Amino acid sequence: MATFFTSDTHFGDHRTINIHRRRFASVAEMDAVLVDQWNAVVGEDDEVWHLGDFARSLRDAERVMGVLRGRKHLIRGNNDPEAVAAHPGWASVPTITSFASASGSSSSAIIPFVPGTGRRAGR
Repeated sequence: MATFFTSDTHFGDHRTINIHRRRFASVAEMDAVLVDQWNAVVGEDDEVWHLGDFARSLRDAERVMGVLRGRKHLIRGNNDPEAVAAHPGWASVPTITSFASASGSSSSAIIPFVPGTGRRAGR
């Protein structure tokens, strides 16, 4: 089992093609490439931590969640609606978490901001 970290997939969000200058002709093409690239690396038994901005809507999340490999966790981003966070495909949706390397020599913490408030979660 491997652990992966990713963020800002923005599934279903047409705005991100222009804002982030993603080179896709359509949202459907963008989503298909992102799913293919995810599944080319992630196995069924792998852990994937998505660090925010997964999908624009519940409909977009439902469209891709079932085909993305791995046990998926979400740290909500400012563009993740409550309905996306509540999707049953997430193994967890913590408001704060920390990680340590296998050797224990380093660690990092992920403390998301509460969407729309400018405040850190858990405060």
